[in-house]
Amino acid sequence: SEAESPSSYAIGITRDISLHGMSLLVEGALEQGDYILILGDDDGRILVKANCVRCVRDRFGMFTLGFAFSKLLSESSYPAILKAVSYLDSPKVEQGPPTAS
Repeated sequence: SEAESPSSYAIGITRDISLHGMSLLVEGALEQGDYILILGDDDGRILVKANCVRCVRDRFGMFTLGFAFSKLLSESSYPAILKAVSYLDSPKVEQGPPTAS
């Protein structure tokens, strides 16, 4: 869909990656199902459709996710993904308490 922001996301550290899938260490659990993985940065971003096949609690409250890759995606074919990526990349503005003028 043409979403302005992602409906769910996790930022993590890859622990093991191959041609068929990868393991990702993240702070929170994700449900099993289809996701779009965004790997790399602005200079070399790769988008992959993948199925989360495993979510296991790891040490220190972290979770290990197992993904099976299903399709390599083109950034130009998915404008909603680009909007979601720019939303995640944008700096968050801290809202402080209101001040009197």
